[in-house]
Amino acid sequence: MRFHLQTFGCKSNQYESQAIREALQKNGHEESASPEQAQLLVVNTCGVTGRAGASCRNAIRKALRKNPALTPVITGCAVDIDEPWTKTMAEGGVLVPNAKKHALPGIIGALTENRPFPESEGDRFALAISSFQGHTRAFLKIQDGCDNCCSYCAIPRARGKPESGPVAAILDEAARLAENGYRELALTGINIGAYRGNGCGLAELAARIAATPGLARLRLGSVEPPYVDDALLETMTGNRVICPHVHIPLQSGDDGILRAMGRRYRAKEFLRIIEKIRNALPLPSITTDVIVGFPGEDESAFLKTYSLCREVGFSRLHVFPFSPRPGTPAAGMRRGAPDREIERRKRRLLELGGRMAEEYAAANVGLNERIIVETGARESRGLTDRYLRASIADSAMPKNEVCEVKIIGSNGGRLTAVGRAERPRPFA
Repeated sequence: MRFHLQTFGCKSNQYESQAIREALQKNGHEESASPEQAQLLVVNTCGVTGRAGASCRNAIRKALRKNPALTPVITGCAVDIDEPWTKTMAEGGVLVPNAKKHALPGIIGALTENRPFPESEGDRFALAISSFQGHTRAFLKIQDGCDNCCSYCAIPRARGKPESGPVAAILDEAARLAENGYRELALTGINIGAYRGNGCGLAELAARIAATPGLARLRLGSVEPPYVDDALLETMTGNRVICPHVHIPLQSGDDGILRAMGRRYRAKEFLRIIEKIRNALPLPSITTDVIVGFPGEDESAFLKTYSLCREVGFSRLHVFPFSPRPGTPAAGMRRGAPDREIERRKRRLLELGGRMAEEYAAANVGLNERIIVETGARESRGLTDRYLRASIADSAMPKNEVCEVKIIGSNGGRLTAVGRAERPRPFA
């Protein structure tokens, strides 16, 4: 059968969608680029915010309007947190929880043949990939679940308690991706800092993955502040394959708001962690997430967040307006600022983020760097180890080639470089 796959949300969902795609194709199903030509609509939903759920619902409704004959197969976090609309929209189809995504081919077979669904135990690490469609960088899922229980977040309910993937299986998957031409892997999970597989922590696992033959670059996903420890920084410092880039979510720079959010650190602790990162890594790229308009955030609390961001000098700043998720403690908290004020705060932080990004990019001028080429038709472009976009002047190199370059300019946060390929390696 022909299926159309839609994915919403985090990198873990993107990884799992690729695994679902490969499993369905292995079972003889064909992917369609649009819902009009498909018979099955497979939707991997996000439930992290109310807005995310609405986006999933609207996309499914739109697809079904275009093709009313579609059989909907809805999976992901919106299913696990029991969003009411999922039951309505799955009429004639099926709902599949996160833990049974690996069983989707069998479930779809049973659905289309009108027979009972196969029994299967939940296994969050039964999914695996050997490619990553449309990308030169592949995600590698190492962990699932979270028990931090931040007051605004439904992920513990959607994904369950923390669980770590088996070390051997992760290393095998990394080797397979590298053999298939992927020069860069990005570790992903719900809370990768909590990785504890077979007695192995994140630092040791990263070092072992970085030793994969053929792998040029390993990038860590988001790491919660308490998990950015000495062992992880020592591993990053002593390993050229691991990028000097840390994504560490701030969420707020005000202690009262952090307390209300249920975050496990305070502003001064966050700044101490940033100092440790800067002492360990040369000109590290430090990116972050911030929520504006959380219940109780007044102008004073916002200004503390603004001031902390300016003090850190993040290389990239992601700003999200608070979106209440039904069923979380924060959804029942009394709202603070009106929407127009939240939008003003968001704009102010985004403007600051733009200036910080330009300042950080300018600080990279003169560095020797590496770029893995993502586009190479007329001009070679890609990401540096420090997660900055760069173009190689007067050069067109094949996609996925690793280039040793010198950064010679910065304009609006985008870098210009000169250099040559490390070695030719066609992209599989």
